[in-house]
Amino acid sequence: MRSALIRVAQLVLAALVIAFAVREMSPHWDDLRSSWGRLELHWPWLVGSGLLVLTSYGVLIETWRRTIRRWGHHLALDVATRIWFVSNLGRYVPGKIWQITAMGAMAREAGVPASAAVGSSLLIAVVNVLAGGVVVLMCAADAGLVPEQAAIWGALILGGLALLPPVLPSLAERVGRWRGREVQWPSIRVGDLALMFVGCALAWCLYGVAFEWLARGTLPDASGATRYYIASFTMSYRAGFLVLVAPGGAGVRELGLLTVLPQLGLTSVAGAFLLALTSRLWLTVFELLPGLALLLLPRSSSSRSSAHEH
Repeated sequence: MRSALIRVAQLVLAALVIAFAVREMSPHWDDLRSSWGRLELHWPWLVGSGLLVLTSYGVLIETWRRTIRRWGHHLALDVATRIWFVSNLGRYVPGKIWQITAMGAMAREAGVPASAAVGSSLLIAVVNVLAGGVVVLMCAADAGLVPEQAAIWGALILGGLALLPPVLPSLAERVGRWRGREVQWPSIRVGDLALMFVGCALAWCLYGVAFEWLARGTLPDASGATRYYIASFTMSYRAGFLVLVAPGGAGVRELGLLTVLPQLGLTSVAGAFLLALTSRLWLTVFELLPGLALLLLPRSSSSRSSAHEH
C-alpha cells in the first residue's frame, strides 16, 4: 500500500510539473511560431550545446556530493543524480521551497539526514550565486555592464566567501533556535569553499558556452566573443534564480537576455527575443526530461541506501 501511494504521489507530481511547465511556455507559443522561419538549425552546434548542458549538471552534482561529505555522509553517483534531477523539478512549481523540500525527503529516504542534504544544497546555492557574480565581472569587465573596478568587486566577493566558515555555524544555530530543533553544521574550511567555488564557476562557464553554441546553431546573425555569452547567460540566469516568485526564473531570465544580448553586440533585438524563447524551451527540455524519467522509472537498489562516511 505504501509503495502504491508513493507511486501515485510521483505521478501526481509529474502531472503538476508538466502542467506548470506548459503554463509557463504557453504565452510564448505564438511568438515562437511566428519567428520560427528565422531559425537555421545546425545540429552539430545543437548537439554540442546539449552535451555541455548535461556536463554542467554533472559538475554541479559532483560538487554537491563532495559537499555532503563534510556532513559525514556519502551518496552514490546514481543516487545523487536521481535526487538532484527529481528535486530540480520543484523549480517549476511556484515557491522555491518545493525543490528543497523534495531534496530533503529523497535524501532522507536514501539514508542521508535531511539537514545534511538541505544544508549542503543551500550552501552550494550561496556559493553558486557568488561564483556567478565573479564570472560575470570577469567576463564582462570590458563591456560596460559591470563596474569599472571589476577586479576589486571580484576580490570583495571572494573575501566574503572566505568569511563564510566562521559565520555559518552561528547562523545554523540561530536557524535551529527559530525552528525549535538542532541544526547540525559541520566544520567548513576555506579549502572546501574554494572547491565549491571552482565547481560552480566551471558550471557557469559550461552553461555559457552551451548558450553560445545554441545561438550559433539557431541564429544566422549570432556573433561575438564567448566570454560575452557566458556573461549574458550567467547574469540573466542568476536574476531569474534570485526572484523567488518566478518558477524556473520565467520572464526574469528572458528579460535579462533581451536587455543584455543586443548591448553586447551578440545579436539583434529580434534575434535576442528569438534566442531567449529558444533558450527557455531548450533548457526546459533538458531540465524536465531527465527529472521526469528518473521520477517515473523504478529506483535501483543503490537508491535505497547510502553509506555513512567514517
